[in-house]
Amino acid sequence: MKDVLRFSIPETDRFAAAFSGRWLSNTDHPLHSVHSVSITPGNEGWYDEQSLQEMIKLLLKGNTDALIVHLAAMPLRLPETLVMAALSERITPDANIIVLKNLIDPAKDLKIKDGTKISVSHPEDGLMLQYLNSLCIPVNTEGDDKNMIQLQRDGKTDAILIKDDSYLYPSLEGAETEVIHLHPTEFIPWPGTGVSALICLRENLELRRMLSKWHHYPTATCTNIERKIAILAEKEPKCKVKAYCYTDPRGNLHCKATCIDIEHREVKVAGLSQSTAHRMAENIYSKLK
Repeated sequence: MKDVLRFSIPETDRFAAAFSGRWLSNTDHPLHSVHSVSITPGNEGWYDEQSLQEMIKLLLKGNTDALIVHLAAMPLRLPETLVMAALSERITPDANIIVLKNLIDPAKDLKIKDGTKISVSHPEDGLMLQYLNSLCIPVNTEGDDKNMIQLQRDGKTDAILIKDDSYLYPSLEGAETEVIHLHPTEFIPWPGTGVSALICLRENLELRRMLSKWHHYPTATCTNIERKIAILAEKEPKCKVKAYCYTDPRGNLHCKATCIDIEHREVKVAGLSQSTAHRMAENIYSKLK
């Protein structure tokens, strides 16, 4: 057994950097080192083919044992060379609307007044907000987080939609704003959101056995369903699928998924509860078609 495990985090992966320390400390193998590495991010921060090839080269060189990444940013299919050796317990992926206090209205959908202008980083986020409140006005900033802040400070927007893992969160709260927390079954996140993954070489069986002690099986059951829904939806290229699955205290599974068609500005939402994971992804996808 290796005395010290070497983990690397892509320097652009804010989620993995923020939450991996707590995860890695929860085992009886305390000797590990973590450092950041340069991995070229794909479009909008997703890991793409180039990113994966850079990961493979890094692992083959032996400079690190495993990479820690945000599962939501990983492609649905990995190269044969790589494997997800372990998944962390999920950190609940709540979305938050930070809005000017004078625009709060508890009687309205999303608790905001009609016509509230909300900065969003992606167009599908704006469509999801309008599904929840048809009278809000999303303003797309094309993934520019700093521009979201500036727009609100300049008075061009009234609110900002961010995720809990965003580094923006502390700098936005103030005396004139209020935070509205959206549950993930309401504002549905990307599959695998809130979960870190350990990626290593498939052929390294000894390391995979060691890394398995970090694996959280209940989370894996849920994220497998979420990602399978997205795989099934690949038949519909215009559909961007988000999904969130969780278990209740009795072990029953509950899942909400959405299909967002940006071109036609359509949002479909489906929910399902089952006692087992058997064909749950297929069943909920059939409701989205």
